[in-house]
Amino acid sequence: MGGRPLEVTGLGNKVLFVAAPEYRGVALIRGQRVDGPGTMRFNNGQASELRFPVNTGVISGHTSLGWRDMPSTIAVDKPGCYAYQIDGVTFTTVVMVEAK
Repeated sequence: MGGRPLEVTGLGNKVLFVAAPEYRGVALIRGQRVDGPGTMRFNNGQASELRFPVNTGVISGHTSLGWRDMPSTIAVDKPGCYAYQIDGVTFTTVVMVEAK
């Protein structure tokens, strides 16, 4: 997220999830507010989770062969501290973000 806080907006904040060529598995991405009530949604507010497939169908210009990416949005309904968790076949990563 580049160190910038998320904006509280119904339109969502653009985000690009990326997988390196070495990782060839799928991933599940989920999120929630961690300091009180509130929701985090993906894909313009339409999904409570994202599934990052082996073939995303997205090829970006100037991207080295083997890299996969999946553009999305993250929308939150209130200011606060949020986290999203990325579960892959061989790893779990949690990313904390602030929303203002």
